[in-house]
Amino acid sequence: MISFESLYKAAEKQLQEQLGKSEFWHLVAAGQATTANPEILGVLQSSTGLFYTTEQLKEFMESHPFIGIWHEGEKQDLVLEKATQLLWSNSEAKETVNVSNTKPILEKIKHLDLQSWQLPEYYQLKEFAKRPYNPYRKGNAYSLTRSDSNGGSCSWLCNHGNVNTASESWIIYEDKPAYLFAIHTYFSKDDYLGTAVKLLEHNWQLKSFDGKNTLILGQVNADNLLFTISQLGFDFIPSEEDADLKPIQVARLPSIDRLPELDYRTCRLPKMEVSRLNDPERGLWELWGSENEFLRQHNLVARDPKLDVLNRAVAIDFGTSSTVVATENQHGESELLRIGVRDFYQEREPHHYENPTVLEFIDFKSFTDVWTKEAYRPELNWDWVRASHEAQASFRGNPGDTDILASILPRLKQWALRGEKHQRVRLTGRKGIEMELLPHTERNPVRGQALEVNETDPFDPVELYAWYLGMTINWRERGIFLKYYLSFPVKYPMEVKDRILASFRRGLQRSFPQTLIDHHPDVLQQFEVQDLASEPAAYAAAALPFLGLEPTDEGLPYAVFDFGGGTSDFDFGIWRWANDEEDALGYESAFEHYASSGDNFLGGENLLEHLVYATFQNNLQVLRTNKVQFVKPMDALGFPGSEPFLAPTQAAQTNAVMLAANLRPFLESDQTSLDSQFKLDLINSRDEKVTCELALDAEVLDKLLQQRIHRGLLSFLYELKKVLPQFPAGAPIQLLLAGNGSRSRHISALFENEEKIWKALCQEVFGEDVPKIQIHKPLPVDMTNPYAPTSKTGVALGLLQVVPGKNILLTNHLHQAHDGQAPFAWHVGRLRRNQLESALTPDSGYQQWHELGPIQQGVFYLYHSNSSRTAIGLKKGDPELKMQRLDLHEANEGAKLYARATAPNQIELISATGMPQPTNAASQTLILE
Repeated sequence: MISFESLYKAAEKQLQEQLGKSEFWHLVAAGQATTANPEILGVLQSSTGLFYTTEQLKEFMESHPFIGIWHEGEKQDLVLEKATQLLWSNSEAKETVNVSNTKPILEKIKHLDLQSWQLPEYYQLKEFAKRPYNPYRKGNAYSLTRSDSNGGSCSWLCNHGNVNTASESWIIYEDKPAYLFAIHTYFSKDDYLGTAVKLLEHNWQLKSFDGKNTLILGQVNADNLLFTISQLGFDFIPSEEDADLKPIQVARLPSIDRLPELDYRTCRLPKMEVSRLNDPERGLWELWGSENEFLRQHNLVARDPKLDVLNRAVAIDFGTSSTVVATENQHGESELLRIGVRDFYQEREPHHYENPTVLEFIDFKSFTDVWTKEAYRPELNWDWVRASHEAQASFRGNPGDTDILASILPRLKQWALRGEKHQRVRLTGRKGIEMELLPHTERNPVRGQALEVNETDPFDPVELYAWYLGMTINWRERGIFLKYYLSFPVKYPMEVKDRILASFRRGLQRSFPQTLIDHHPDVLQQFEVQDLASEPAAYAAAALPFLGLEPTDEGLPYAVFDFGGGTSDFDFGIWRWANDEEDALGYESAFEHYASSGDNFLGGENLLEHLVYATFQNNLQVLRTNKVQFVKPMDALGFPGSEPFLAPTQAAQTNAVMLAANLRPFLESDQTSLDSQFKLDLINSRDEKVTCELALDAEVLDKLLQQRIHRGLLSFLYELKKVLPQFPAGAPIQLLLAGNGSRSRHISALFENEEKIWKALCQEVFGEDVPKIQIHKPLPVDMTNPYAPTSKTGVALGLLQVVPGKNILLTNHLHQAHDGQAPFAWHVGRLRRNQLESALTPDSGYQQWHELGPIQQGVFYLYHSNSSRTAIGLKKGDPELKMQRLDLHEANEGAKLYARATAPNQIELISATGMPQPTNAASQTLILE
């Protein structure tokens, strides 16, 4: 946002111009300005700033049955009868007169500049005379007196003749003269709103007839228009239909009163104490640079944001299902942050620091209108878009509403991996506006230059999520941080990391106060967001010291099995004392990273998807009867007859989400208990809610989990076998179990009650020569020490231990071998005996040709996989094995197909009769996905 004073004054000027376009504005409840047929609660006259509320007018008039009207400080010789809204005046009752002679007298009456006064009807006169508290009546009788009379009974004219108001008979004498009481119907057909408009229009003031009580009008101070307007608590709509006149929504205007809610309104950080606004030791960043007169007028204190700039590190573990943020306090201790919790005053719990990587969109238009116009601290509203804990609560607590599901974007990290070939993600805000997310692109800010935004910028959810992180990190009660470090899986291609880093640079920078950029632009030269270490290596940096282990001169071998929400990552390296050369540079110890791998589909959320998929398959008859559809996990195979059941629809996805919510406790629990049957409301193919009774087989589902986890561990052991020769001979390998998935009952059982299964897995890989492996359970949650590293928070906390200047050297041999690029990520080859035979592997270097096999009649079937299970053997039909037919009819007879890796997910292909040479024909590039 721009400086608050500039924003405030600009809005005040705009408001003044807008109000001046219409003489009268209707007051409606806040937030109702754009709704159909809002209830009108009052009226404002823009030229005078005076306003009435209908409630105020109603209360006064109901308390005073007969009301006097004043104009320019003088009482008018008439009375307003509340019950009929008639004006009555007997100022011309100077002598009696016949009905036939009243016309010239009535024409002479000009009270309030009103013409067309007339005689009352008989019933009007009678009701007026008998009305309680009539100020013209004397005594208990219904006799009306003249305004210049001290009492006595009088006869008065109605339009049919003389009526003696003191008589019980109320007989009309047609030809008998009487005094004249004139009436005017100027207000008679008005409601309170119409009455208010006329009073304002003529500058008339209402008082009790005796003048003792006055209806006090509200007035907006023109010298401080925005402040007084915001005090009213109303929105404004023009009283006349005009295409050029737009409603005034006060909630969208800057307001002094709303300053304490600046942080709360955008991202639910605690509301500020009002005392902060005028505390000379505190104040607000947003007011820095404001004129002293403006600050004095509103009793505000400005604070220079430069005073709160901190040169400390922030570590961010951007995860598939959750993100952890760690910072350093002034004493050098690590702290964890909560993002997007509903109530920051609730008691802190360790799981609060695992911030779900989720966004929820309620009002796309309101959000984008602000997001694309304000670069720094845009004044978003939590009611337009939400993040993290509250967004996940909507996702997991979805009662079957497809509109809710369509508005939520989970797993942002996986979205960032999508390429041009992937199906576009579409989101629909709760107000019905749909947005298609374009593929993630790198939009890196220029170091040292202020950001600019405009309506043509592609929407980047990662940037928005990073902004939410930044708003919590750079909270005014904490300070402004300039140094940020992220972790990534080692196998992430450089271009993917660069895209994500660019998004974080934009999002985090946008959380800085505008006044910091305006008055101290040099800070942008110090701002940096860097890739520092792989996720499992960072976890090792936190876990090994926490477990009381120390480096050795030869190196302490470690292996990390990081069983997360999206994938499982494997990492292998050693931790050693610094050598003499490193010691001279100030390093105490060094982490050497040798290898990494992983299972792209062994993640908690993926396992949950398989439990859902298996359960639906076990209940096909129920689903067939109710015409219910569902979705298939990415790594699952279809089943015979699956066509009517599998659909990429919101309803099908909602069904999967709802069943997942019921199966999640089974996945995460220590027990295998599960009700054999339960009822669940699902959405059928006609978008109707139907109740289905589903059968659950706990034994089958538990066996499914066990098989997939054991398969993942087996892949991990094969990767460990590859790197074993690089470890110091005979040194025990420290196996670190990381990620929330490692808390699984199946992982625990392997190393406790079912230790024989672990031994069997090891012997299957290593034979009888099984290396010494010291297993460390996932770091537990400590309720007494929420900042202690856990199996999830250890990555972010570990990053803080290896930031530059912390005397720990990080050496990544994989990146060094590939010039900083991630290693090739695929196994590529052909089928031999229905099993993948790889020619290119993740161990293959870049730019080196490898023979794939002969081209048969101009055709070659290429198979590839990035699964770590390839070491075990991937057979034809495996969901993790992909096939691609290549038509190579231009190839010479007897030619073979050769390939070389050129990027982590890219190969170059060429047909040749011998090993390709630089003079060979042009090759073709193939992207592996």
